[in-house]
Amino acid sequence: MTPPGLPPASRSPRGQAAACYAAFLPGALVIASTAAALPSMSQDLGMSHGQVQWAASSYPAVAGSLQLGATRCADRLGARTTLAAALTVFAVAALWAAASATPSSLILARALQGVGGCVLAPVSLAVLASPAAPAARRARGVGGWVVTAALANALGPLLGGLVTGWWGWRVLSLVLGAQALIAVVLCCRGIPDARNRHIGLDKTGITLCAMITGATLITLIGPAGPPDVITATCGSAFLAGAGVLLLRVESRRRHAVLDVDALRDPARRSLLISLALIFACNSGFMYYSFIYLTQLHRTAPLHASFPLLVATVPAAITARAAARRSRHGRGLALAAIGLALMGSALLAMPFVGPPSPMWPVPYAGIGAGLGLANGAAMADVTLRAPRAMVSRATATAVTTAMLGGSLGPALSGTVVAAHALHWRHTTPSVPGDPTMQSPAVLQAASGGAPLDPRAYPHTVVAAVQRCLDQGIHWAFGVLGLLALCVALLLLKERLRAAPAVPTLDPAAAGSSTEYPPIEREDRTRRTSETPPD
Repeated sequence: MTPPGLPPASRSPRGQAAACYAAFLPGALVIASTAAALPSMSQDLGMSHGQVQWAASSYPAVAGSLQLGATRCADRLGARTTLAAALTVFAVAALWAAASATPSSLILARALQGVGGCVLAPVSLAVLASPAAPAARRARGVGGWVVTAALANALGPLLGGLVTGWWGWRVLSLVLGAQALIAVVLCCRGIPDARNRHIGLDKTGITLCAMITGATLITLIGPAGPPDVITATCGSAFLAGAGVLLLRVESRRRHAVLDVDALRDPARRSLLISLALIFACNSGFMYYSFIYLTQLHRTAPLHASFPLLVATVPAAITARAAARRSRHGRGLALAAIGLALMGSALLAMPFVGPPSPMWPVPYAGIGAGLGLANGAAMADVTLRAPRAMVSRATATAVTTAMLGGSLGPALSGTVVAAHALHWRHTTPSVPGDPTMQSPAVLQAASGGAPLDPRAYPHTVVAAVQRCLDQGIHWAFGVLGLLALCVALLLLKERLRAAPAVPTLDPAAAGSSTEYPPIEREDRTRRTSETPPD
């Protein structure tokens, strides 16, 4: 049903796919491009290390915690109406972020952006993976969505560095808002608006998911700084209890927003874990890669975004290829290879990263691994879901990926902050500086606002830079080890799973020919459309 005053929706599959990609793009770019603008935001607003982490994590945290209910709202209100309203909220929040004068205002504006952005990824993917479309078109649509995510992830830092270097981070926020308004027009013209008001919203599941996300961030980041032992202990206990409660509640609900069956299946559960870690590694790497280049090597934001261009082509190529090949039961293997590439590249960063002449090697490895793992895991989780569960599986997969993206800066920042605390305790003083214990020194060593060379001796500034350099390398190492561990988990599940080999001779097998799920769906569709002799 088309609301009054809106142009009719296009029936072209290409127009619908283009509208879905345009609606998804602002949410993907706001995460990738903000990484290039964070150092400039930190210096302009005088943000502490904790405030920088909250500014980086507020959008993906809010968006990820609300994504479970986004597809349900789209089912009740219509995909076009939901996307148009969400993009409008996103644009208004971008205008607020551009006008922010304090760190708190910026964090709240990005949180409001997350309220609008929570709809963009799951609803656009659910429209592309609709069971009403032929299986081949669904696979192409999901593959294009994954390629769009890979390109936004690689080109977003370039856009952020370009706009921030020339006009400032406030103009970048305005550009993202304008892009969201353009996407509103495309959605109104290209996306249908079917509604089903008989589907429940599951407010309990959405509320529990939001509480778990907030508690996770507070446990890792702290309310206003590095968390103490009491905060970490209480947060961990709350997370364990809330997680068990969420699973019990969702398993008993008829219209649950969480795909509990995917969590019970070992293979799909492993793929969901890999999605969370893929985006955690990627967001943590981008976040501290820009801090490493801009603060330690005095690189301009635009020039700091150039190394990520090396990852663009491998990410786009491998993402599309992985999304297609996962149709044939290769999702676990491809995701394991991608995570192994990402983990190896992250572990190699201290040795061949900038300014080494071999720096393109780890960047290309991270891009290729991101495309392989993301394309295979996202396509396998969404396309293998039963027809009645596509919307729920899509929301669960995208929510897991978004929450992983929000935890990346928090997890890597915790490692850097812990290293800075250890360094300050083991280095009580530096010759020529009696104020080594000042909070500004600790904030700079943790990745916050850098020290002013005019206010501190050169020896102190150099010591802080060495500490930050070592902390970033430790963070990359932790992310790389986690990626390798999950790659081994995926490989274990791949070896346990019995491969579905098509039987070429039905008579020898004693039954009909077995096809992979998507191919079997196409065969059934063609058989039903063939008139009887």
